[in-house]
Amino acid sequence: MSKPTGIVYVLLVINALLFLALSILHIYWAFGGKWAMANAVPQKAGKDQKAFIPGKGATLLVAAGLLGFALLHAAHLFTIDQLLLRNISRYGLLVVGCIFLLRVIGDFNYVGLTKSVRYTAFARLDNNVYIPLCAYLSISSLFCYWCLFC
Repeated sequence: MSKPTGIVYVLLVINALLFLALSILHIYWAFGGKWAMANAVPQKAGKDQKAFIPGKGATLLVAAGLLGFALLHAAHLFTIDQLLLRNISRYGLLVVGCIFLLRVIGDFNYVGLTKSVRYTAFARLDNNVYIPLCAYLSISSLFCYWCLFC
């Protein structure tokens, strides 16, 4: 595998930094941080009640996954010689792209383009921030996969 250049290099750096920042934010929340937490969890329709309350363990699990995604994107900035790591990093970009594509599509209830609960503070942020961010992460990860391996 050769080192990426041009736009692919830039996208890998941006994605790695975004995933790292999101991981740090989730760690902050797991240990009691409140900044930006008010509308980070979906809300029930017509109520100011959360659809679920994520626990510390679940939040740390998400943080670990996001950190893994950051490392996966950063790994492509360096030459990887081991076959197992090469395959993980190769197909990892494809998996990350698909995960965030599914997030954009949504769960038909609280998140994504298919959500039915549309008039909450979370839903507005989902439309204006979370869906575009997830769409960017999906498209850029799939683009990097395509440029590097197809």
